[in-house]
Amino acid sequence: MAGSLDVRLSDGLGRCSGRVELQLEGSWLSISSKDWTEAESNVVCGHLKCGKSSTKKIKQYFIEGKQKQLESPWSFKCENSTAKLHECLKINQSPSPLPSRSEANIQIICQKEELMFFEGDSPCKGKIRIDFFNDEAKARWLPAEPKKENKKKATDTCHAMGCGNLTYFEKEDNSTYANVTCSGQNSVELRNKRGERCWGTVAVCRGGNCDSICKDTWENQESKKICENLGCGNPIDGQFSFPRNRSAFYSVYCLEERQNMNMCKFISKNDCSGPAQVICTGSIKARLEDPRDKCAGNVSLLFGDWTPVCKDSLNEALKNTICRELNCGEAISETSPDESKIKGLSGTITCQSNANSVSKCKFNSISVKEKTCPVGYLKCAEWKRLLLYKKEGPCRGPVYALSKGKTQHVNGQGWGQEEGQQLCKYLQCGNYTDHTTRLLHTGEWWNKTYNCSGKTDMWECERKDQTVQPENQLNITCNGNPNITLSNKCAGKVLIDNESVCASHFKDHMFNDLCDSLNCGKAIHHWSTTFSVKTNCYHFSCTGNEMLLWQCGYKKSECEKFLSVACEDSIELGSTEKYGGKLVVKYSDQWNYVCGTLNPTDNKMVCEKLNCTDVQKLDESKNILAKEIEVTINCPKNHQRISQCVHFKEEKKKKCIPAEIKCEGCVEEDKPQMDFGLIVGLSLGVLGLLIMVFLWMNRKRLLLVLRRYRNKNGKDINGDGNEMNNIEKEDRDLSQGKASLLDYDDYEDVDSDKNKTRDEDADNRSQGSSGTEYDDIEGQNGDISLHQTHNDDNLPLLPKRPDNILDQDTYEVETENQEEYDDVMPVEAAADENAGTADTQAQMDVAVDAGTDSEAGTGVNADAVVVTAEVEVHAEQE
Repeated sequence: MAGSLDVRLSDGLGRCSGRVELQLEGSWLSISSKDWTEAESNVVCGHLKCGKSSTKKIKQYFIEGKQKQLESPWSFKCENSTAKLHECLKINQSPSPLPSRSEANIQIICQKEELMFFEGDSPCKGKIRIDFFNDEAKARWLPAEPKKENKKKATDTCHAMGCGNLTYFEKEDNSTYANVTCSGQNSVELRNKRGERCWGTVAVCRGGNCDSICKDTWENQESKKICENLGCGNPIDGQFSFPRNRSAFYSVYCLEERQNMNMCKFISKNDCSGPAQVICTGSIKARLEDPRDKCAGNVSLLFGDWTPVCKDSLNEALKNTICRELNCGEAISETSPDESKIKGLSGTITCQSNANSVSKCKFNSISVKEKTCPVGYLKCAEWKRLLLYKKEGPCRGPVYALSKGKTQHVNGQGWGQEEGQQLCKYLQCGNYTDHTTRLLHTGEWWNKTYNCSGKTDMWECERKDQTVQPENQLNITCNGNPNITLSNKCAGKVLIDNESVCASHFKDHMFNDLCDSLNCGKAIHHWSTTFSVKTNCYHFSCTGNEMLLWQCGYKKSECEKFLSVACEDSIELGSTEKYGGKLVVKYSDQWNYVCGTLNPTDNKMVCEKLNCTDVQKLDESKNILAKEIEVTINCPKNHQRISQCVHFKEEKKKKCIPAEIKCEGCVEEDKPQMDFGLIVGLSLGVLGLLIMVFLWMNRKRLLLVLRRYRNKNGKDINGDGNEMNNIEKEDRDLSQGKASLLDYDDYEDVDSDKNKTRDEDADNRSQGSSGTEYDDIEGQNGDISLHQTHNDDNLPLLPKRPDNILDQDTYEVETENQEEYDDVMPVEAAADENAGTADTQAQMDVAVDAGTDSEAGTGVNADAVVVTAEVEVHAEQE
């Protein structure tokens, strides 16, 4: 075990300091600092011949490393400081819990560790100072003698300090110490992509090559030293994301009294999580971002990168400091034209009341907000802008300068193609076409002339060394021609080349000019709508002087709400009543009440516009959706159409009553009266039809009921015992479709048969017929079979025979088909006018259908033979 066991100190200042690592079974393992004592440190230092461990309090110089830690059942525990290395390595009989990996690795410095630095004005030349970690030892300087031995130490120091090779080693004048010069130079810098001095990644540069310093061992005291060394003020708390470069990393060790970081020792590192980054207050600059304005715009600070500032971080002292730094005077109060939200700098920034640079302010816990915040806007007293604002067009016309509330003419003196191209670019109007001048003898003149040779910004072109000759105003023409439209002809989303415009602070006259340019009349309303998804669109910055939207400055960025406008020609009129009521207008997707009062002439014009026969009557509970009245009606003199009377209500909180109209010229049409007689007649007709259908469908049963009723009154004789069976069969036939509504109903012929029989009886009586016919009846009667007799008790009974009827009665009997059984009609007995005759005659004619089988009643399925008897009894006196 002793042969394979070893110990070393890694990533330290030298051989006698660093992270403790133990070699066990061929692997190097770090050791946890948990339960580590001075005895273990002394054993390690003694094993390395570095004396005892130092008790000096030291900062974190060494990195943790990525080696595995010594784990159970192994442990490193020494009984005392004189123990041997192998005596400290033990196997626990009862394994202890594994140490948490969060426990730091043990790092030590032994007393014989030496640190050598150059003292002087240069990091790679001068006397070499030797510091010890012995509590009793004091710092000393490398002597010139013995020369060979100390020259070697000087060479090692040049290498250790990154200063190249030893080039000079001589005894210093009037001293015993060596004066040393190395071949190289090194310096500590802050590196960034802009090449600026006071912020960036901390790097050690040697011979043109720069390597980053590791942030793992970097502390705030080093940041203070480097900011002071570079003359950049104080460091700002917090780390920011800068681009990382692949490079070797170093930790740094400086003596407390050493202020020049170039004189510190830089120690190579194998592992590091990233470079140290420092921002000094001297690096912070301010700017105001606006596409057109000088000395006004959204506030940004150079904080590693240009970063917008949240509105809540802009106090008055900071605003004034920014304006002074930019030579723009003092801050003035102004509402931000930009309502966008950003991820910006937030925190407390404290500036003195007379500060003239933000680099001299104190930044306490300043950081970039993760959540969005309203962007900070600032306008200074020296604010100015060049603009076009006449109606000639968005990209052509006379040029003006606006400053301190005054609009001044820009002189055409010295203008050429370079200046014209730079101005067209500034106006966001494409390329320069040409320019002219026009003679003016009145008005104020802008006191600047321009020379854009070699310049990239319009404001850099300004010259103050030439006297302005106030005569000729510049008139520019650029080739820009933006296509500005509304999504629904005269209303809807404002579009520029089919891209949305972000809702902002526009002046009302600009909306009027927009509608006018589209031949849609004047603007009556504008509103904003939230995007479902954030979208890039146009943000405009307007002064209020512009006549056309494109004459404002713009930028394109993320937007939450887009702008919509409604023009006069888009409105649609309506009312809550057909011939009057509350007046409403529709200019977007909903109806709105109108505030105001109409005189009789305008009332008539509205009625004519509505057209009595074509007016929309609106249900107030469903159609009038606007929560408050947004438009008024107030007609100007000599207006030609009623849409010119509709305006957007400026005082939103002022209450008003919805305008009402009454169209007296309209005659309300008589409402058609309901013909109740017709309705009742139709209803009764339908009811009667239903009753007829019901009676027809149940006619068989109704006939039976009728016969029974007549039998009870002695008016009917029925001799067919199978009548009920036949009725049921016909009902079945009817249900199976054998009958229809158009079938001939035999019952309808009953009365006619009855009348016919009466006529025949009358003829017989007139002929004086007697016994011969009776004999025929008796003969025929003898031929009738038994099945044609009716003994069924359920059949209707014949009426009681009158007492005055003689035995010699005459009957006329006629038998008919069973299918015509419902022709049965009783023949009423009538007394002969010659009631005085002694004899009573009765005639009975029996006629049996030739096709009727005498056995028809015997079969189960045979149709019953219905015998229809027509009887007329003539009573004669005996």
